[in-house]
Amino acid sequence: MPDMDWTSIINTTITGLLAGGGLVTLFTLQDKRYAAMLENITKLIDQWQEIANDRKARAEELKKDLDKKDDKIDALYVELNEVRTQLDHTRTAEAVAKTMRCDKIECLDRKPPFGTQTNNKCHEKELDNH
Repeated sequence: MPDMDWTSIINTTITGLLAGGGLVTLFTLQDKRYAAMLENITKLIDQWQEIANDRKARAEELKKDLDKKDDKIDALYVELNEVRTQLDHTRTAEAVAKTMRCDKIECLDRKPPFGTQTNNKCHEKELDNH
């Protein structure tokens, strides 16, 4: 047997592969690799899907938070307008009160100081008394 030629080596190899199931193993090994690759891809897709769902949930949470803050800002603007209106009425009432104030405290006929003869006469009496 020391003098083997190529045909006997090939025949021995083919016989060994067929008898030992080596040829079937070569085909099933390729199928197993393909199945493992598909399983890895499926796991990868599941992980990315989970990440996408987490991002979507976070985006919805942030949108709700932003809407809540927008509503609060709108409410504060409404309150600010109400306070400005009240302040405007208060300042108007104060201006009217200052305009209508009589400068002479002892005068019994207290009337607004502008456009009335009573108030002017009251001040004229004061000047005549001194």
